[in-house]
Amino acid sequence: AVLEALGLLSTDSYGNVDNAKEITRVDFAATVGKILNINPTVSATTTYYADVAADNWATYTLNTLVDMGVLSVSDDRLFRPNDVITYNEAVKIIVCILGYGDYAARTGGFPAGYIAAANRIKLLDGVCSAPNVTNATLTALVYNAVHTKMLEVDKIGTNTSYTNKNETTLLSLYHNIYFDDGIVEAVNGLTLSGKSVGANKCLINGTVYNIGKLAV
Repeated sequence: AVLEALGLLSTDSYGNVDNAKEITRVDFAATVGKILNINPTVSATTTYYADVAADNWATYTLNTLVDMGVLSVSDDRLFRPNDVITYNEAVKIIVCILGYGDYAARTGGFPAGYIAAANRIKLLDGVCSAPNVTNATLTALVYNAVHTKMLEVDKIGTNTSYTNKNETTLLSLYHNIYFDDGIVEAVNGLTLSGKSVGANKCLINGTVYNIGKLAV
């Protein structure tokens, strides 16, 4: 429900997900932009990539991802937006937005270091490792990513150290959304225990949460 509400699922005009559909590099980048709450409607005036015009619908997102160090710019400045994104490319991007990019680069680089880092944090559990990314792969990868604790750098230097002992996730950092467990006592004005809450709210273990239009 959360992935659908945030527009992180690639659906057709009927709202259905074609799991076999392959995902292009620009569409994957757009999904990552949504995870990071990058506003896709902002107009860009310049572009990092020779094959993506400054007035392209995705340019501001791509530029922001480059500025964040999530995407890199090759010597030929080609992004190849309509190419299908590969498994290794997708994993590298997700590892980077979770804060593990520096760690992965230091422990093997592309692609081995990023795959190893992803496996270590269980990012690839249930994710198909076929060479090209499909909707099914995208959904599984994004689902795992938003449930994974982000990495923080404790110390930079000869003995750089990291920690992921905090509870920060991509959803909490960029969308103020948190995951919790408990018993639902009331939701959207409906009572399940004799207690009640107003519209767009739910009561879990005595605590009232704002849920907006999200399904519970």
